Amino acid sequence: MTALFDTFSKTERTTMWRQVDIPGVRMRLTKAEKISVLLNMGNADNMQAMVDSGQLTEQEISAVLAASTKKEMDFVQGVWDYLSEFFPEIKDTVARRYNREVTQVEAVPLETPHGSYGGGYFPLKYDNQQGITEGKRLSKTLRTISCLAASLAGIHAMATLRTVRAPGAVLSSSTRLLSITM
Repeated sequence: MTALFDTFSKTERTTMWRQVDIPGVRMRLTKAEKISVLLNMGNADNMQAMVDSGQLTEQEISAVLAASTKKEMDFVQGVWDYLSEFFPEIKDTVARRYNREVTQVEAVPLETPHGSYGGGYFPLKYDNQQGITEGKRLSKTLRTISCLAASLAGIHAMATLRTVRAPGAVLSSSTRLLSITM
């Protein structure tokens, strides 16, 4: 996991919380938020969740992808690959503990200015207690997952069990972005 973050130099990691303008996106995003959006583009459920939340339109999501760098996309694919390594163990654990079968989230390949990427899974959780308010900052709902490796199994299992969500549900502020400020 540490090698994954070495994709970015120390200087790049320290600037992850600076906001950037992305043509075609109505709000400024930090570089970390931009990467979070990219991470959530790896499968159809997460893509739809970003649109359903009202925080980004399909056009804005496409604009984020168009503004991605090769380094960002290589990092994102690395995260997807890392998370997919855990699925066989998670599937066995959920079957043994809960007598439930889980299916792996189907990846959606992405075409980028830097080539094709295979897509993948990234943890997603809804906050059904919170309504959508106009102008709500994306940063409130795209938070840091600072203990990703430690809590991966639980998050993975919950996400793959497909919780039913209310229409217009907001993404939870308790799970989101990988900690890039190391």
